[in-house]
Amino acid sequence: MAGDQALRHGLVRLLAQDPRLRLLDPVADLAELRTAGLQYDACVLGLPETGFSDTVTEFMRAVPCVVWIPALGIPALGEQADGWRHWVASWVRGARGVVGHDVARVAFADAVLSAARSPHDLQPHIARALLEATSATDLGVSATLAGTLGEVAKGRRTAAAMSASGTSAATHALDLAHLRDACERAGLGVPRRSGDGRRRHDRGDAFEPGVIPPEALMLSSRVREVLRCYADGYDYEEIARHLNISETTVKSHVLSAMDKFGITHNRSSEVRQLFAIYISGRHSRPDLLLRRLDRIRSSTPAVSARLPVVPL
Repeated sequence: MAGDQALRHGLVRLLAQDPRLRLLDPVADLAELRTAGLQYDACVLGLPETGFSDTVTEFMRAVPCVVWIPALGIPALGEQADGWRHWVASWVRGARGVVGHDVARVAFADAVLSAARSPHDLQPHIARALLEATSATDLGVSATLAGTLGEVAKGRRTAAAMSASGTSAATHALDLAHLRDACERAGLGVPRRSGDGRRRHDRGDAFEPGVIPPEALMLSSRVREVLRCYADGYDYEEIARHLNISETTVKSHVLSAMDKFGITHNRSSEVRQLFAIYISGRHSRPDLLLRRLDRIRSSTPAVSARLPVVPL
């Protein structure tokens, strides 16, 4: 469930064709979920970076949940972001699984199944986030858990990682519980955010993404990162310098993304900007932007009249 209807249906679309799952109709919030009286084994929550209410935290600690974290934007050029904080905060608050906006379908489904069946399994990005958190905050972690986290961060399954580090399932569960408590005491259960809810950029305040179109999930995280920079007004040279890639690669990412959306004829700077704003979520009216993009596509006879669906 998530507050935005397009987001809810985008998440459902990612999972719909996995034969291991049976999906229920998405709902907008906890109140609607309780009213519906649905029976389920796990729940997917689409949460913004503004944190978690006590009601949501209580729910996540009682029900197997996977938290879907939307694109959080990028820091100002030259700055570094504590990206691990959002992952760790979700886990500390009770989420059994956490996935990002660029998650692949199979990995997403695996996270949901793991949440329902294996509460102490970890995903590589969670393991990496926890290792970064313990390093940045000097939290103590046992040698066995550090070894397990290190192996999971490399892509190994939790069971195989525990075997490699010589720890039992009971010890692993106890170590995780101690780490969760330590993270909560250190204040890592609340994502850090600026006072007005927006990130500061060196060219003014950029609108924090709030409406990410489901079609954006078909693009890689690097391509979306380039488009977020472009939407904020940075040119090819600045983006290349910030991401440590060539200007040619930046341009290729922008144009190839437009190709996938059928925008092959009119690719002026204004159209590129419009497209980047739509994909990055730096807007509040996706319906208006989509209408304009559809008009651009329809002006070229050889172009499809609809946006492509996310490949599953």
